[in-house]
Amino acid sequence: MQSAIYIGRASVNNRHEDFKGLKVLMTVLGGYFGSRLMSNIREEKGYTYGISASSSGLRHGGHISISTQTANEFVAPVIDEIYKEMNILQNAPLPSEELKTVKNYMLGELARAFDGSFSMTDRYIYLLANNLPADFYIKQLDFTQTISAENIQHFACKYFNKEDFYEIVVGK
Repeated sequence: MQSAIYIGRASVNNRHEDFKGLKVLMTVLGGYFGSRLMSNIREEKGYTYGISASSSGLRHGGHISISTQTANEFVAPVIDEIYKEMNILQNAPLPSEELKTVKNYMLGELARAFDGSFSMTDRYIYLLANNLPADFYIKQLDFTQTISAENIQHFACKYFNKEDFYEIVVGK
């Protein structure tokens, strides 16, 4: 038997000045296969097949979330490890190689988001639905290229306070 774990909190909308930095922070935490959560909880400890973290921003609000499924006996250790990784990001700047990897990943994903007419249409619909400026994606690209390890640590301190999160476990 497994349990599903969802940890999340309310966050900023896609017009907020922190939105771009939060996207980078959540990618570091669990937004790609080499992320902190995947490396620790999947690769090192073997608690889950996959774990992800993301940031979603809409017109009037947003949220950040972490989700996974694990065997019932690993629920508490997985939750502990999630907060441990958040704490590490609050207390130590990202190593330069990891920052370079995350930036390259995010820039590649942004390029992929515009690969083909259907993908481009989806991006345009997002702009229209959220009343965003035409240069929204260019600004995300520029921000991603220039964010520093100290900026990421700042966002972790601002958004990774354990008492702000809700935890949902569905299972045993």
